[in-house]
Amino acid sequence: MRPFDPRGFHFNKPFLAREVLWEGELEGKPARLLYNKFPFAPLHGLLVPEPARERPQFLTPELHGWAWDVARNAGAAVPGFGLAFNSYGAYASVNHLHFQTFVRDQPLPAQGAMDIAYPLPRLCFSDPESAWFHLDDLHQRGQAYNLVYSRDGVLVIARARQGEIPSEPWTSGFAWSEVAGVFPVASREDYDALDHAGLHAALARLAPE
Repeated sequence: MRPFDPRGFHFNKPFLAREVLWEGELEGKPARLLYNKFPFAPLHGLLVPEPARERPQFLTPELHGWAWDVARNAGAAVPGFGLAFNSYGAYASVNHLHFQTFVRDQPLPAQGAMDIAYPLPRLCFSDPESAWFHLDDLHQRGQAYNLVYSRDGVLVIARARQGEIPSEPWTSGFAWSEVAGVFPVASREDYDALDHAGLHAALARLAPE
């Protein structure tokens, strides 16, 4: 956990007002939805709960429960809706508590059957309490992770901290989308050079010790 820094970039900056798509109450909390200027997922947004409280990017039981309810209820109304979270040290680029929203026609690869081998350790929880016990343990151990909330629960993927493993030359870093199996690339040349074995190996290198 790193304390919130009001002098750094955060989602209360006045110049971001024109990027707010919606602001109001959501699942009992004030929230703000901004569009993502660098989208890499369908309908990619930034959801900031209680922005005025200026919380750091560190999940608490309260905010975990809130995200769970948002994903469950929004997912019931909007098929394919998801809510993602990058922990500090897992490519959370802004230290102001926020989630990333998206809508997909198909589940993320890591959301597939849990009995199929995956390069990174993943757990899927169907109740918020069990999920929180696991997340709290990750916090206690200083373990970086990425989350994907959906209507059905939350996917937890533990991974090496950013900087511990050299980045692949074709990516700016592995955040929730990459560890869940979707890899944005910046050029056609990089796209054409990638294959299943290379992507599998890149993910496997992020496995925590």
